Amino acid sequence: MRILPVFGSALALLCTPALAPAPAFATPLHGIHVSQFRDYTSAEPFLDQAQLHRPWTNADRTPASVGADGWPLGNNVGRVISMFPVMPGTRSYTIIKKGEIKALSLRNVPVKFNGNRGTVTLTAPSDNTVQAKLDPAGTGPVSFVMVETSLLPRYQKGEIFRPDYIYWLKPFGMIRFKSWGDNDGAFPGLPARHAKDAALLSNMLGADMWWNIHRDMTEAQIVEEVRTIAATLDSKRKLVLEWSNESWGGIPNNYKYVKALGDPDEVYGLRSGQAARVVARITPRAQWALNGQWATPARFTKIMRGWDQSGAPRSLIRAWTVAPYIGISNKEEMQTVWKGFSDRNDVAGALAYLEQRRVARAPLFAQHKKLADSIGAELWAYEYNTSIYTQAPFISKEDRPAVTEFTGRVLHSREAAEIVRRMIHEGTAAGVRHWSFYDLAGPGSQYGFWGAIPNTGLKQPYPMMDMLLQEIGPAKVRERGAYPG
Repeated sequence: MRILPVFGSALALLCTPALAPAPAFATPLHGIHVSQFRDYTSAEPFLDQAQLHRPWTNADRTPASVGADGWPLGNNVGRVISMFPVMPGTRSYTIIKKGEIKALSLRNVPVKFNGNRGTVTLTAPSDNTVQAKLDPAGTGPVSFVMVETSLLPRYQKGEIFRPDYIYWLKPFGMIRFKSWGDNDGAFPGLPARHAKDAALLSNMLGADMWWNIHRDMTEAQIVEEVRTIAATLDSKRKLVLEWSNESWGGIPNNYKYVKALGDPDEVYGLRSGQAARVVARITPRAQWALNGQWATPARFTKIMRGWDQSGAPRSLIRAWTVAPYIGISNKEEMQTVWKGFSDRNDVAGALAYLEQRRVARAPLFAQHKKLADSIGAELWAYEYNTSIYTQAPFISKEDRPAVTEFTGRVLHSREAAEIVRRMIHEGTAAGVRHWSFYDLAGPGSQYGFWGAIPNTGLKQPYPMMDMLLQEIGPAKVRERGAYPG
């Protein structure tokens, strides 16, 4: 859908009347989407920042030899290299090595060990990553734990998750884990490890669990993953699953994947139903969420045709979900409209653009409520954010710093929070029963756009989160407790 050029300014926002309080609905009303549940995301979840590792490579960039748990073996030639996160600023880290490691350096700073313990002080740049070079010995797996020294007592007590991460997630009634792009299939057993930690976090938060099954997962991997969740997740918690391939053209690799198998919408429905049938054999507690984005009624019909072809009963479907993005919808808009706002430092114009986008999208909620009703499902909204992508391929490398900084000032404002609040109220009035916000935050995030969780290393006030907490209600805010020191 083409959006007309924006002629308004801050006046468009100032003239908008205040909205009445949102009607009360059964909880959970608000959830959050935790993108890429790993240790190196912008809002880092784990005390042990080496817990969920990424692939290792040899010094010549060939894949390293790893064991079944994903850690490198000692028979690699020369050093093996990977990436680990470091929080912004200057911090001390304690390293606990496991197995025979000759030498370890982080961002070319050697770690000096005394037995199996070592410390290193690092100053992180804005990308929040650090290169680890590991020189293993022997033939077995080697690994290490990397914990901020100030958090070491918590780690020694058996805590898993960062206290600031728990602090920000505490108010939300459901956690949506993983995105369409996450595939843990590189190492045997790693998908189940991710799933177990996610279920443990849901238990700790007292939140329901919405888990995404990657499009490339085999039936055996799905079985392993869901069995792990079913065995770990508290019986009081709801479990919602989704086959998340996003078959529309906006994600080219996924669109090509499903298009090669037939009509993309029918394939999405078919694969969703096939995965649902597999899961139904494992546990009766799981229900399904169908990912609709802003599908037309014609596309909805194709998706349901595919689901029915799978033989899965429609009674498994818990929710029809939409993603009401109100930001930039394509590369051309990012490179012209939004960059134009940035070049002119036109914050008011950018905010008016987002408000116009919200108004244009508002009627679609009622349309999708009818689609959800037709299959006996609830209407949910997920990843509802301002969707401003400032990274490649949308903006040239030399322009990214300025555009990202401008975007932060726009979205890190009370006016942007008010725009999202209006969207919540209008969607709720139209029948949306559950909202799940996106969690990426700050200039260290993967795409450079701002979601609900502030960068935990900066501990800065965030109007969007303040607004969400007001919408969730004071009782949930009190449960959050004091911000950890």
